[in-house]
Amino acid sequence: MQQGVNCRFDIVAPKKKDTNIQYLKEKIPYPDVLARVKSSNCILEVLQNGQKSQSIRYFEAIIYNKKLLTNNKYVQELPYYNEKYMKYFKNLEDIDTDWICRREEIQYGYQGEFSPLKLIDFLDKLDENG
Repeated sequence: MQQGVNCRFDIVAPKKKDTNIQYLKEKIPYPDVLARVKSSNCILEVLQNGQKSQSIRYFEAIIYNKKLLTNNKYVQELPYYNEKYMKYFKNLEDIDTDWICRREEIQYGYQGEFSPLKLIDFLDKLDENG
């Protein structure tokens, strides 16, 4: 499915026969992953079979104000869900390539809630309340 979308898939796994997918021999350092995320228009989140919670891709989309295309059917229940910026797909036919390509100002209104400092504040409040 090309349809004018420039995609990059970095897959760390043994190379499979009869495929044109580029497989990497080793993992990409996370700072390099973040550089790729920051330069993207849309992040693809593909959950493993049986996974019911969001991956780190969801958090990256919020923090860096990026669109999120996900196979997480529970995405609508997440705190920062915005139907303009997050799309769920079950199969390839569900993917709107025009939406992926469209550049727009994205603002989730993130206020640092995923910060470790916020976690410490939360734990302190739990301790104070018994």
